[in-house]
Amino acid sequence: MHFYLKEPKKDKESIIIIQYKTKNDKSNFKYSTSEKIHPSDWNFQSKLPNVQKGKKGAKLKKITTNITKYNDYLLKVIDEALDKEILLNNQYLKERFDEKFGDSSKRRKRRNLTKKRFLLYTDFVEDFIERARDGMINKNTNKEYSKSKIKQYNKTLNRVLDYEKHTGKKIPLNAFTQLVYDDFVEFCRNTEKYSITYTGDLIKNIKVFLNQADREGNKVHGDVNKRTFTVMREISPAVYLDESDIDILAGMDLSQSDRLQNVRDWSILGVWTGLRGGDLLSLPEIDPEEDYIEVVPSKTRDSTAVKVIIPLHPHVKEVLRVRGMPRRISDVKLNLYVKEVCEMAGLDALCEGFLMDPKTKRKQSGVYPKYKLVSSHTFRRSFATNHYLMGFPILSIMKITGHKTIKSFLEYIKITPKEHAENLKKHYDEYYKEKGLKAGA
Repeated sequence: MHFYLKEPKKDKESIIIIQYKTKNDKSNFKYSTSEKIHPSDWNFQSKLPNVQKGKKGAKLKKITTNITKYNDYLLKVIDEALDKEILLNNQYLKERFDEKFGDSSKRRKRRNLTKKRFLLYTDFVEDFIERARDGMINKNTNKEYSKSKIKQYNKTLNRVLDYEKHTGKKIPLNAFTQLVYDDFVEFCRNTEKYSITYTGDLIKNIKVFLNQADREGNKVHGDVNKRTFTVMREISPAVYLDESDIDILAGMDLSQSDRLQNVRDWSILGVWTGLRGGDLLSLPEIDPEEDYIEVVPSKTRDSTAVKVIIPLHPHVKEVLRVRGMPRRISDVKLNLYVKEVCEMAGLDALCEGFLMDPKTKRKQSGVYPKYKLVSSHTFRRSFATNHYLMGFPILSIMKITGHKTIKSFLEYIKITPKEHAENLKKHYDEYYKEKGLKAGA
């Protein structure tokens, strides 16, 4: 498979075509990417746009990113066809490509004919979400918006619509001021009883929409750039399993209960891989003689698709050698049964945390036995916290957990002031010991 120009010899921009030869057709499968490039900017050896610096280089890089989507999708369709034993021919490929790119390309062309201007905030957001569904490129990732991100945006739109219904007023796009921000936050926190974190997530998306509207030439109020128009975050008192807790879990004899033994094994994999619940429970068979596993987290699968490489901890290798890969269960059952396992392990120290109130259906803060607060997400937090306390480089841990900044990572891990001091003292001791050895050499 490769790309080529439809009109390579003409002194004007040419459509870029993707081409592939199937075993079941005499002719090649060809499909327009709708991207155009001048032949002088095309590398006929690599069959990709030239690599350049500056403003023009950025434009060519964007074209490369856009046509690469067609190549990636073709590989995906081929793999699926082989896996499901589907006859792979030009007709099948065209149908799949039309489903993925055909309609959205036409809609994008229609949208680009005229630039829309909006008066109401929710009108712009509805249009923005529709364009994201149609395949609009996210400027931060150079990829299409993921389904999960679009789902988040829809939730934010619905909350703003709830607020407008509550006030009886529509918000003009150029009048989303600090006063509206303050009133919206008050509505979320006091009327709807949303958590600080959830309200902060809504504000984050509201700012995304306002900034996008501004970039597209719509009039937006300047208050969006004020420091007080901020994304709120709550420092969660979530627990983690320290090394002694994990040692207790690993050493428990649960051979009399296949259900609890299976959950305990998932827990060991969780605390030493740092994966989110869904990614953990979707792990394929792991060879205990290997040193690493490679995973593309579901959160970034539709955006950056960056692989995470995780070393296999001795606890994990021991589980796999003795009992093999744990049996698949749902995240709901894992979260339910792991509390039972942790209670049996005696992890009952009182801790601050949140538990769901069955009456209000909202999380309630309080002090509870540790085992009641443990969930699949506790494994991930435990991984980050324990590796930090072990002295592993923060950036190396962040490569696995996916945190973008050191600040967000340090807010995520659960370290007491004493533990911070002990960690610093350990580094002092190691540093001056090494310095002393060198000095005496």
